[in-house]
Amino acid sequence: MSAAEVGEAVSVAAPVPATPVAPSRPSGSPGKDGSHGESAVRHISRDYSYVRAEVKRIVLVGGFLVVSLIITAILRN
Repeated sequence: MSAAEVGEAVSVAAPVPATPVAPSRPSGSPGKDGSHGESAVRHISRDYSYVRAEVKRIVLVGGFLVVSLIITAILRN
């Protein structure tokens, strides 16, 4: 295979001209008028009712493990 054949087999993509992209304002930061926008309201009104159930589950699993370790220590002696 000659160098010309290799050059024909390999295709190179044409460079894509870079277009400037304007930076966007972060969703939680205040705008020009000082308002925090819709995302702040959405964050405040989120439902965190699942947290209590998760904490209860973690405490129950931890308590079960501690009780299991105590029973195991008692029965080994």
